[in-house]
Amino acid sequence: MTEPQTWAMLGVFTTIMLGGMTLMTTLINRTLTASIGGLRGEVNGRIDGLRGDLQGRIDGLRGDLQGQIDGLRGDLQGQIDGLRGDLQGQIDGLRGEFAGMRGEMQSFRGEMMSLRGEMQSLRGEMNARFDTVDARIGHLDRDVAAVTRRMWGEPQDE
Repeated sequence: MTEPQTWAMLGVFTTIMLGGMTLMTTLINRTLTASIGGLRGEVNGRIDGLRGDLQGRIDGLRGDLQGQIDGLRGDLQGQIDGLRGDLQGQIDGLRGEFAGMRGEMQSFRGEMMSLRGEMQSLRGEMNARFDTVDARIGHLDRDVAAVTRRMWGEPQDE
């Protein structure tokens, strides 16, 4: 094999390797983007679902409370004292339900924070991998430059 053929083979090999690394980097980036987008859609879907459930519960409670108030107005003359006790019990129950919903919301907030932490961890890991690839490319560039200087007889910088 002649020297020009050797250089041509080196050039083809280098091109193939760089193309492969570029392709892998692009595919990893797209996969991560799609995964993060999927997580974002899932989280948004859950938030919207919880928001709809909460709004439905509030509307239901509002309707129940309004019906009870209308009933109280009709029976107001003879049953004011009894109805005050019943109403107070129901208000306490609603407070308990709201406290439970508040706990669920705080739990959901904790899950969101956990997901945010996982996403930041993945971002850090990917940055470390990209830094490693950058370092390898830098070393490859240095090695190719050294081989070039050696082949052409130029003095080497140490």
